[in-house]
Amino acid sequence: MVSRHGIIFLRMEEFWFNLRYFFYSHKTLFDVMFLFLYFLEQLILIYLILIKPENAHIYAGTFALLFITTISFEKICMESRYRTLNENTIIYQIELNELEKEYNVLVDENKRMKELLEQLQKELKK
Repeated sequence: MVSRHGIIFLRMEEFWFNLRYFFYSHKTLFDVMFLFLYFLEQLILIYLILIKPENAHIYAGTFALLFITTISFEKICMESRYRTLNENTIIYQIELNELEKEYNVLVDENKRMKELLEQLQKELKK
C-alpha cells in the first residue's frame, strides 16, 4: 500500500525528471527564455522607477532579490543539465571501452584465422 505522501513524492519525482530532461534537450530555448526574463525584470525596474521615483530604493531591493533568485534558478537548471551530460559521457565511455575490448578480441581472432588459413594453404600446396 502506498501512502498519499508516497504518491505526491512520486509525482514530484516524475515532474522533476521530465523537467530535467526537457531542460537537457532544449538548452537554447532556456537560454533565450532566461535572457528574455532578465530583460523583462530590468524593464519593469526602469518602468517602476520612472513612475514612482520616491520608491526607487524599494524597487531596487526587490529587483536585486528577484534577479538573484532568477540567476540561482538558472544555475540549478544548468547544473542539472551538466550532471546529465556528465552521466551520459561516463556511460558512453564505458560503452566505448567495452567496444574496444570486443574489437581487440575480434582482431586477435582474425589474426589467428589468417594464420590458420596460411597453414592450411601451405599444407594443401604440399
